[in-house]
Amino acid sequence: MKRRLVGATTALATTLTALALVGASPGVSAERKAATLTATPDVFVGGQGLNFVGTIPGAPNKKIRIETRTNRTGDQWNLRPAVVGSTNAKGEFDIVYQAPNNFGIKYRLTASNGKSSSAVLFEPRQQEVVLSLNGGPDQEPGSVVSGDDFTIDVNTTPTGRGNLGRPAPPFPGRELALQQRVRGDQWRTVATAPADDKGAARFTATAPAPGDLAYRIRQADLKTGGDQIGWFPSFPLEITV
Repeated sequence: MKRRLVGATTALATTLTALALVGASPGVSAERKAATLTATPDVFVGGQGLNFVGTIPGAPNKKIRIETRTNRTGDQWNLRPAVVGSTNAKGEFDIVYQAPNNFGIKYRLTASNGKSSSAVLFEPRQQEVVLSLNGGPDQEPGSVVSGDDFTIDVNTTPTGRGNLGRPAPPFPGRELALQQRVRGDQWRTVATAPADDKGAARFTATAPAPGDLAYRIRQADLKTGGDQIGWFPSFPLEITV
């Protein structure tokens, strides 16, 4: 009986080993290792056009779509219906696609034959605008003198608590509109200026008759070159004249 048991155990182990070798599918494993995806630039805001470059082995000349997934264990990939490009004869692709607005989202490119690129995890920066008032060396913070000139400095790439020390990238040339509150939530544009290479600008104005004022900056939307970035306002800057 012992000899039969040992023989049966050996036969079972041999069978399982053979099945494991068959299930390994070396070709599929090699394809997965060869699949790539990079997205640049690596500092971006939601809606910004990113350059997606990579390879999907075994998928030559195929239409490709975006698949998304949250970065949680057990979540499933969701295929978006829109075709965003195609691979070449080597399974390579090079496309522009908009970055997500949410944190912790993974993207990959999937070909029409079901094969996919590797995945990339996205952590977009948040748009933010900080305004600083300079009413003169003798003025209290937040106050200006009627008839005197004052300046408002604009910073669209601040480092602070609002963005967890991860500033958004600058967008040189983006229109910045200085708006004055008319009443309630109504604003009128009093001046415009393009953002410089650091995402900054300065406005000069003359203080009106005594009273309370409020200004804000409205960053214009960017809808060119693959970007689909919406307009973004600063918090109001309250000024006492």
